Amino acid sequence: DELADGVNMASSHMKDKCLGFWLSCAFAYKNADPHAGYYAIAAELGRRAAQGARIYTSNVDGMFLRVLEEHWQGTQRKAPADLLASDIVHEIHGNCLDWQCPQCGSTTTLQAGRSASNSKFTSEFHGETCASLAPTDSSVVNDLRKVLADDGALRLELAKRSPFLYCSNCSIMRWPRVVLFNDPRPHEFVIPPKVSESYQQWEELVEHFIAKRKEDMPSTLTSVKHKEPSLVILELGCGVHIPTVRHEMEWVFNDCNKIDDGSAVLIRVNPEHGQFPTPDRFDTTAQVGGSLLNIRRWYHHVNCTC
Repeated sequence: DELADGVNMASSHMKDKCLGFWLSCAFAYKNADPHAGYYAIAAELGRRAAQGARIYTSNVDGMFLRVLEEHWQGTQRKAPADLLASDIVHEIHGNCLDWQCPQCGSTTTLQAGRSASNSKFTSEFHGETCASLAPTDSSVVNDLRKVLADDGALRLELAKRSPFLYCSNCSIMRWPRVVLFNDPRPHEFVIPPKVSESYQQWEELVEHFIAKRKEDMPSTLTSVKHKEPSLVILELGCGVHIPTVRHEMEWVFNDCNKIDDGSAVLIRVNPEHGQFPTPDRFDTTAQVGGSLLNIRRWYHHVNCTC
């Protein structure tokens, strides 16, 4: 955890190790091949995004964004209702493929793919502009791995030659755009307010829909056993060490069922930590069948939901 600590990131004796660690992570995620589960979820989300399907993730690898965009490109279909992948995927802890100046907020992005030179410079993250880019070393631009020492630390002097890693406007190294432990940056600096606002608006719309559905439902169908859920939550691998997503899913589940009992179902795919405060009210792995079985349960619920 010390390499993900904002205090260490800002310190002179740990900065090179912290930045080197996060750049190595960015390379690893950039070059990783998504497994089939990502594409199965992307296909379902692509089909149901206009109906309100969303992803809420604490992962900082950018994989859901990447797979959803690839899915739309591969199927030659436009995003539903003119939605962007970033409208559908809520990355609550950021994305380590984005590197951000901790002062002005200008951001560079390492694009997914096998080439280490595949990066781009943007300056619109916080509406700021960088007056100029630092003089660059073409070998550094073409292969960012050269800025990593053998022990994984960042070679700071060499890194300053790369506009991807160095903001010449502020004369400071960029940081990964992820929420760190003891992060000195304001949360809304790392995670734009529109991300939180978009998610809150989605939650309010879901609750409004459930309340309206309850109001319009015939009295003969109001019991839980006769009801198909309005919201199906598929929770994948959320543990208890940093339970941000786990708790949020439980709150959404409970809030929806307070409005209309049986309106939401939570499928928790987690053989080691499948517990829930009210286990009779949701599907759990219970050590049976693993994730594939639970994803099939999710498909069943989604395809039965009105």
